[in-house]
Amino acid sequence: MKRKSTTKSIITTLLAVSMLGTLVLAGCAKKEEPSNIIGTITVNVDISAAVELEDPTALAIAEDKGGSVYSVEIGIREGDTLLTALQNAAPDIIVGTTSGSWGTYISSIDGLAEKAVTNESGWTYLINEEWSLVGADGDEVADGDIIDFTYITSYDFGDDMDAGDSVDE
Repeated sequence: MKRKSTTKSIITTLLAVSMLGTLVLAGCAKKEEPSNIIGTITVNVDISAAVELEDPTALAIAEDKGGSVYSVEIGIREGDTLLTALQNAAPDIIVGTTSGSWGTYISSIDGLAEKAVTNESGWTYLINEEWSLVGADGDEVADGDIIDFTYITSYDFGDDMDAGDSVDE
């Protein structure tokens, strides 16, 4: 009987040491970077308008990201569109989309969705300070591109953003 108890104790100890070793190694593992990364883009996200209206989702995002304006560097691959680059960047940035005849619209970023704050709220973006005229699946990105997403709460863009240019009507 004593022999079974000793064997059971040894097996239990070996399992515990093995599990501990696995956890330690898993915690030390480096995130593998894909070898086909050809450059990076910078994605700036501005949720100031929603934070000013004290939207709970926007406030939680701002607390998590360290402010109502934050940036994410994203590695890109040959042929990436803005949409594929954003999708590949998870969990650093999480996007939701809506498809339409004009392409794919970014309908939420990090949980802040269009129409969540007002009936006119949603996402706009500039690529290298230029308005995009297609959906995010139609904008191919290149090394060094700067993407500026702004969450607007009114169709009057001047209320929420300082892009320097106005949209031609």
